[in-house]
Amino acid sequence: MKSPEEAVLSKSKKLLYVVNFGAKKVFVYNAVTYQKLDEEYSVGTKPTGVISALNDTKLSVSNYSDNTVSVIHLLK
Repeated sequence: MKSPEEAVLSKSKKLLYVVNFGAKKVFVYNAVTYQKLDEEYSVGTKPTGVISALNDTKLSVSNYSDNTVSVIHLLK
């Protein structure tokens, strides 16, 4: 992966959410095997931070260039 910025581990410790600065996306990985999953989320320009909330039902991503926060409702 090019331009990973920050990552957060799910509370279940099964998934790793990785913010990609250059791609404007959050990629999802299996936290045990580190294999990239098909699940990914588009966010704002130059995302720099990510935090999990509400028992892994949402991610909040800060977007540096847009001066915004993207809220992602996670798939279950």
